Amino acid sequence: MNTLSKVFFSSLLAFAAPAAAFATCPSYAEEGAALEGSAEFFWDPQSVEVAAGGDIDLSQCDEIEGVGFVVESPDFSVAYDSQSMGRDLEFRVEGACDTVLLVNAPDGGWHFNDDTNELDPAILLPGAESGRYDIWIGTLDTETCNAVLTAETFDPS
Repeated sequence: MNTLSKVFFSSLLAFAAPAAAFATCPSYAEEGAALEGSAEFFWDPQSVEVAAGGDIDLSQCDEIEGVGFVVESPDFSVAYDSQSMGRDLEFRVEGACDTVLLVNAPDGGWHFNDDTNELDPAILLPGAESGRYDIWIGTLDTETCNAVLTAETFDPS
């Protein structure tokens, strides 16, 4: 391999390595299963079943403070309309194993929880704003299990 080829190949690897590292973390580039509702709609708890777990190790993702295993794309993408009510929005999971919950909010912020209710996670977002909430339901280790995601709103805390 000549010197020019070596330089080109080394440069190509330098750009490919960060892209490969990024691909190993959750991405909201694609939407999950669509859910939508308003602050009033979620006043009554809404629940959906999901298979929790995945092959992406959150502890390897610098942007996210959390542990556990999720899939790359969100399990759910919630189109939420706050109706300017200022209600708190809660996502919680009940699983047949030790589950974790990861949410990317409309402002781009990441929210993680594990073990709020014994082995089940919950995330409460005070005065939740309108927009898309991407949600991942994972497991603490590499096992997968059945779980239920519930979304509910409450009067401001």
